[in-house]
Amino acid sequence: MLYKGDASMKRKNLRLLWTILSLFLCLVLVACSPTAHEDDRPVPVADLIGKTVGEAKAVFGNDFEHVGYKGSSSMFYSDLGIELVLAGGWHDTLTDDLVLKYAVSGAANTPILGDITRHMTYPDLLSAIGEEVTLPEPTYVYSDMNDRMEYTLAFEYRGLQVKLLWLTDPQTTPFLEIVVWDPTLPYVQ
Repeated sequence: MLYKGDASMKRKNLRLLWTILSLFLCLVLVACSPTAHEDDRPVPVADLIGKTVGEAKAVFGNDFEHVGYKGSSSMFYSDLGIELVLAGGWHDTLTDDLVLKYAVSGAANTPILGDITRHMTYPDLLSAIGEEVTLPEPTYVYSDMNDRMEYTLAFEYRGLQVKLLWLTDPQTTPFLEIVVWDPTLPYVQ
């Protein structure tokens, strides 16, 4: 027997292995861009902010995990590296009418907001945004929550709030995380 442990731990480890393999294949094959436009353009993840769980399922499908993000329910699509966070706290059941407030991260080939995609450096971000917004330089700060130094950048873009995180030089390193949210929707608890 190659595996020792209880069945729930085995399922958890297999799910983690599947997630890692799925992300790897997604990045290698560049085949995981969900589409819902008639011309097969990928749907930017931020387009679903303010939309419902049912609308997210129509774009990304039903293969997600119901998990928590800062006390709120979220839909985690592990094969895409996308987490969609619901407004208004934790929900025991995700009904199709619940509204999405946040989009967290995304796969390299999935558009996030406008021309912003995952794995961009700060210069790439400037090129993607063009002259729509004047961006400050990322700030190098200590994060109490993460117990480390990191570069952050927050700004408003197309009516949404955007926050980016880098662990190393943003001029040469792609961002690690992007969070996009609608400030007019109820606070994520």
